[in-house]
Amino acid sequence: MSLERDSMEDYWSEMKSIDEERQGGPEEQMERVSVDEAELEEAWLQEAGLSTLATGTQSDGPAEALLSTLTHSQAAMVKKRLDNYTQTLRKRNRQPMRHVRDVFSMSDASSELTPPISPNGQIAPKLPQWNPPKVPPACAADTNGSSSASETILLSFDVPYSEAARAHRKGRECQDCRRIRKDDRDLPSFQIVRPRQGVTRVSDLSSEDIKKIGYISLIELTTFYDFMGIEMKRNRVVRSKARDSGIFGVPLTTLLENDQKKYPGSRVPLVFKKLLSKLEQTGLQTEGILRVPGSASRVKHLRQELELKFYEDRFDWDRVRQNDAAGLLKMFIRELPYPLLTQQHLPAFTAAQSISSPKHQIQALHLLIMLLPEANRDTLKVCSSHHALKRFLKIM
Repeated sequence: MSLERDSMEDYWSEMKSIDEERQGGPEEQMERVSVDEAELEEAWLQEAGLSTLATGTQSDGPAEALLSTLTHSQAAMVKKRLDNYTQTLRKRNRQPMRHVRDVFSMSDASSELTPPISPNGQIAPKLPQWNPPKVPPACAADTNGSSSASETILLSFDVPYSEAARAHRKGRECQDCRRIRKDDRDLPSFQIVRPRQGVTRVSDLSSEDIKKIGYISLIELTTFYDFMGIEMKRNRVVRSKARDSGIFGVPLTTLLENDQKKYPGSRVPLVFKKLLSKLEQTGLQTEGILRVPGSASRVKHLRQELELKFYEDRFDWDRVRQNDAAGLLKMFIRELPYPLLTQQHLPAFTAAQSISSPKHQIQALHLLIMLLPEANRDTLKVCSSHHALKRFLKIM
C-alpha cells in the first residue's frame, strides 16, 4: 500500500508539473493577468479619446480639449484608470514607468519650471483645472419625492448623472434610488426637463460630433458606475469569423452595405425591419410568442429560403407565420458575429440590471446607447418604434 501511495503521489506531482509547464508558472500567470489588465485599460483610454495619455505624447488634439471639459469626478476616474494602467505595466516590465501623478500634477511653481517628462522624452499633458457647476444636494431637484412608482419621474440633463449620484458614495439617502415594488401595476413614467441650453438630437449631429460624445459618455458612465458601486467591466474585443454575404451570421455593417446597393440611405438591415413588421402584424396578440418555440424544421427551411431569395425579391412573406417570424428574429440576433449591444460593452449593459432605481437605470442606458456604433444604435431604435420591443427585449 505504501509503494502504491508513493507511486500515486509521484504521478500527481508529475501531472502538476506538466500543467504548470503548459500554463506557465505563478509568476508567468501573474504577468499574463497584468498584461490583460493593461490591454483593457489601454482600450478604455483609447475609446475615451485619451490614448495620448498612455503613449506619453502631447498635442493640441482631442485629448487635451476633452480633458479641459471634465468635472472633478470625471477627472478622478480618468486618473484612476490611468493609474491602474501604469501599475500593470510596471508589473509586466519590472522597470520604472511614467506615474499617473506626472499627468495629473497640480499647477505650482516647480511643475511649471520642470514639466513632467514621459519615458519617450515627450512632455506629458497636464489636466487643466476646471470648476464644475454647483450641484443640488442629493438629487433633490430631480424627482417629486413620492414613493409611488406610478407617478412621473423627472429627468434633468443640466447636471452630469455622476454628480447627481454622489449621495451613493457619501452614504446619504438618495431620493432617486427607490425601488419598484412588486405590487406596483404601473411602470413609472418619465418626463424630460427641458435643459437651459435646449436639446440636441443625435440625428442632428455629424459622425465626428458623435465620436466626441462617445468619449465623454464612456468617461461619464465609468464615473457614474463607480458612484453606484458597480464595477465597470469590459470584454476584450475578439475577432470572429463572419460572412460577407447572405442574411444570417453577417455583421450589421456588411448587411447595411449590401442593402444600400439596392436601397440607398438604409440605416437598419432590411430583413430585420421586415421580421419585426411581420411579428407586429400577426403575433402581438399571441401569448408567449417569443417564449414558445415554433417548428424547428419549418424555421430552418424558411431560413434557407431567406438566404437564397431575399435579395432577389422572390421570398414569399405570406408563408411566414407568427411563430416563424419570432423564430427567425431570434435566430438573426443570436447568429450576429458581434452582439447587438457590442462585445466590449455587454458586461456594462448586464450590470445595469442590478441598479434598483428606475431613474438611474435610464441614465445608465442613456450613456450606454451613446457608446454604441451607429448601425447598432439605429437597429435598437427601430425596435423601440415597434410594440414588439416590450417582449423582444426579454430575449436579448
